Amino acid sequence: MLPRGYRAEHSDEMLAVLMDGAAPGQRRPKPREVLSLATFALRLRFMVGGPRESGRPVGDIARRAILAYLVFEFGLLMQLDGYGARIGYWFIPGLLHLGVIITLLRGWSWYGRALCIAYAGYIIHNTEWHWVFREPWWYAILSSRDVLVLVAATVAFHRGTPRMAGTSRWFSALVVLTVLFWIRGKTVDHMWGFDITHTPALSAFIYAATAIVALQQAKSSPVWPSALSLAGLPAVAGIVLPYLIGPGPFHALSDSPRDTFYVEVVIGAEFVMMATALAAFLLHQRRTVPDRRNVA
Repeated sequence: MLPRGYRAEHSDEMLAVLMDGAAPGQRRPKPREVLSLATFALRLRFMVGGPRESGRPVGDIARRAILAYLVFEFGLLMQLDGYGARIGYWFIPGLLHLGVIITLLRGWSWYGRALCIAYAGYIIHNTEWHWVFREPWWYAILSSRDVLVLVAATVAFHRGTPRMAGTSRWFSALVVLTVLFWIRGKTVDHMWGFDITHTPALSAFIYAATAIVALQQAKSSPVWPSALSLAGLPAVAGIVLPYLIGPGPFHALSDSPRDTFYVEVVIGAEFVMMATALAAFLLHQRRTVPDRRNVA
């Protein structure tokens, strides 16, 4: 669980502390000690070195993936407004959603985490859990994905997290996606849920462009390819699982070969990003890990 470098420097010290606190005859650490160690490992994984440093790869990937996912989901919320949905469906969630994005981008981690908790509570309060539990198992998972992302944000954007680099580009992406989804919502005849199946062509374009960005960034670092692939995974799972496993309106896509093609482009772009992230990670490992034969 702990980073490799930290284990190499502090393994003897940690082992001595655990042995000193062990009771006579105890062979395994107590559950509370395991929980404390796991919490400390998460803090180390997501920590940043200083106000101007990027931090550890896990934290960098998680923060970018969370923000990219939130920006995309905000566009879907504004699509509801463009469609003409009742204000209760998008106004309050939209305000909370936008507040989370702005505070996290600006580096106001305390306010951002507070808004994440409030937003997660709002989602849970407004979810008809009695109906969810009558649905297939995958529906319960998909219904809680936004809550899981918000909980992850409270961990990734801890106190001391610096302001995200390239804030202006983040806000530009937010504005562009919001306008595109809002305009597309004006052309939707019927909307039965909160997903990307109503705008498969626009989603296919966004995913394809994102895959190109991931390929461009793969040579320098695995951070962006990994973050973009993680950000796109929930939306893809939201159409793949119901479409392949469960019944529902998603099967209406099969009546339109063109829309089915766009959805396949989305899925293919997601697989490209995942493969790019894996290849970039392996390439980065070969560059950074020294050859053992040259280490005395």
